[in-house]
Amino acid sequence: DFIPPDQITDLTATTGLTTGLVTLKWTSVGDDGMVGTATSYEVQYMPNDGFHTCAVDWGGPDAGIINWGLPVPKIAGTVQTATLTGLIPGYDYLFCIAAIDDGGNYGPPSNDATAIPLAGVPFDTGIYDDRHGGWLYFGNWKLINMPGARNNTLHVSNKMGDYAYFYFTGTQFVL
Repeated sequence: DFIPPDQITDLTATTGLTTGLVTLKWTSVGDDGMVGTATSYEVQYMPNDGFHTCAVDWGGPDAGIINWGLPVPKIAGTVQTATLTGLIPGYDYLFCIAAIDDGGNYGPPSNDATAIPLAGVPFDTGIYDDRHGGWLYFGNWKLINMPGARNNTLHVSNKMGDYAYFYFTGTQFVL
């Protein structure tokens, strides 16, 4: 397989209504240029600091990689989306995407797309357990309601890739 996927040229990044969430949108390319269906996608992200670009910094030391939670490519010309969660609120991100074919060939990195995930609403001073709305859970978390389970508020997950986070503003906290 000597023909890589085409370049995705219409990537956009939209800030979501939830803390740390961004939705990417693009038109799929093919397995060979614009023909067929690619095998997978890879998203890379880096600081949007005016120095980084997808074309120059793809695979560079400042690039983070996302290759899980992305949709399976559809036939070339289909609009696709991916919602990225767990991003740092208020951080200015630059996103890039490339399609990968069945031979492992990467298409060229996409155009630059930028977004700043929303920061959460600060909470007043108080004690908040892990049932509070300020906690966000992604994955298959289970609430344990039994004596000794942190006052019936313990959340557990045994699946790799599940995560929880909270948005904190203030001068001190106990976790």
